[in-house]
Amino acid sequence: MQPYSGPFVPIAFLLTALAVPVPATAEVRAATQEREIVSHSISRSSREHTLAIGFNDGAEMTIAFANGVVTLNGEAIGRYEPGGDAFRSWGDLLADIPGTAIDRTLVDWNPGGDASPEAEAELLARIDRALERALAGATDLDSANEPREVRSITQRTDEARQSAEAQRRARELAEAVRTQTAAATQREMRARIRELEAELERQVRAANRPEPWVQALRRVAQTTGDVLDALLKFLLACGAALLLTRYGGDRVDRVANEAATRPLRSMAAGFAGGILFVPALILGIAALAVTLIGVFLIPFWVVLFPLAVFLAGFLGYVGVSHNVGRWVLNQNLPWLERVDRTRATHVRLTGLAALALPFAAAPLLKAIPLAGWLGAVLQGAGSLVSVLAGMAGLGAAILTRGGREGSLWRGDPVEEEFEAAWSPDDIDGDDLAADAPPADSPESGDGSRNEDEADS
Repeated sequence: MQPYSGPFVPIAFLLTALAVPVPATAEVRAATQEREIVSHSISRSSREHTLAIGFNDGAEMTIAFANGVVTLNGEAIGRYEPGGDAFRSWGDLLADIPGTAIDRTLVDWNPGGDASPEAEAELLARIDRALERALAGATDLDSANEPREVRSITQRTDEARQSAEAQRRARELAEAVRTQTAAATQREMRARIRELEAELERQVRAANRPEPWVQALRRVAQTTGDVLDALLKFLLACGAALLLTRYGGDRVDRVANEAATRPLRSMAAGFAGGILFVPALILGIAALAVTLIGVFLIPFWVVLFPLAVFLAGFLGYVGVSHNVGRWVLNQNLPWLERVDRTRATHVRLTGLAALALPFAAAPLLKAIPLAGWLGAVLQGAGSLVSVLAGMAGLGAAILTRGGREGSLWRGDPVEEEFEAAWSPDDIDGDDLAADAPPADSPESGDGSRNEDEADS
C-alpha cells in the first residue's frame, strides 16, 4: 500500500509518536495480524461500484461509489466525477479482487497515483486509510489515527467544493433571470414605443385638424367642384351631340333604332368590340409593319384607330341617350312639359341629362353627413348605367356600320315583318310619322321647312 503523500504526513507521524505509547502500537500491529476478512461481496456497473467486507470479529465495512457520492457504511465521505480517475481506480481494484486474495489485493492497491486530480487523489487516500484501519481492527474507521488538522482541512475542502458548485449554479440562475428580465424589458419597451407613436400620431392629427368652419368650406368647395365637373362634362357632351345631330342625324337614328329593337345583341357586340380593341390595334400594327410604306402609316393607325372607336362609341352613346330621353319624356313629368318631343335634339339632350344626373346629385348627397352612403350608391349606379349604355351604343354602331345602314345580321322573315310593323315611337304613343301628311301635300307646308326640321 502506498503511503499518504499529503503535506501533513510528517506532522501526523510526529503527533502519533508523541501521543500514542509504544505498547499501543504493538497492540495495533497485533490486531492487524489477527484480524482477517471472512466474506466479501462486489457489485460493479457502469454507474456504481460497491464493496462489502465481513471480518472474523463480526464487523462489516461497505464502500460504495454511486451517483457521484462515495459512502462509507452509508455515510458520505466525499464526491467524485462520474467516469473520472477515482471511479476507474476503484473499479480496477474491484476487478482484481476475484483473481487473488482479497487481503493482499487491498494491501497492494495503488489509489490513483500521481496522475489523479488533487481532490480525487485525496478521496482515494482517505479510502485507502479507511481500509488500512479496518484491517488493523480500528473501531472508528473515519477518524482513527487521523490528525485533527487533516480532518478539518478535508471538511473545509468539501465545504469549499460544495460552495463553489452552489455559486456556479447561482450564477447560472442569475444569468437566466437576467436574460428573461432583459427580454421582458424589451417587450415592454416596444409596447411603450408603439403607444407613444400612436399618441404622437393622434396629437399630430389633432394639431393639423382644421377648424370646423374651415372643414365646412372645404366640403362646400369640393362638392361645388364635383358638381361643376359633372356639369362641364354634360355641356361638352351636349355640344358634341348637337354637332353629331346636325351633320349625322340619320346615322344617330339608325343606331338608336338598332339599340332599341335589339338591346341584348347590341350589348353583346359592344362587349366583344371592347375586348377585341387591343388585339385589333396590335394586328393592324403588325400588318402595316410588313411593308415599307406601312411602317410610315403605323403612327396614323395608332392615333386614328382609337379615335374611330371613340367616335363610334360616342355615336352609340348619343343613340342610346335618344331612347333614354324618349322614355323619360313619356313619363309625363310636370317640369318637362315645355320640352318639344317632336324634335330629336330635345329628346337626345334630355337623355344625356338623365344619364348625367346621378353624377351631379351624388356629390350633393355625399356632403350630407348621414346621407353620404346614398351618394356613393347613386354614383355607382350611374357609372354602371353609363357603362351599359356605352356598350350597347358601341355594339349598335358596330352592327349598323357606324349608322350607315341597317343591322348586319337579319332575323327571320317573321321577325322582320314584326319589326317593320312597329317602332318604339308606336309603343310610346308618339307615332307621328303615321299621322304626318305627305311631304308633297299642301298641309306639309314649305318643303325647305320640313327639310330643316328633319335635320334638326
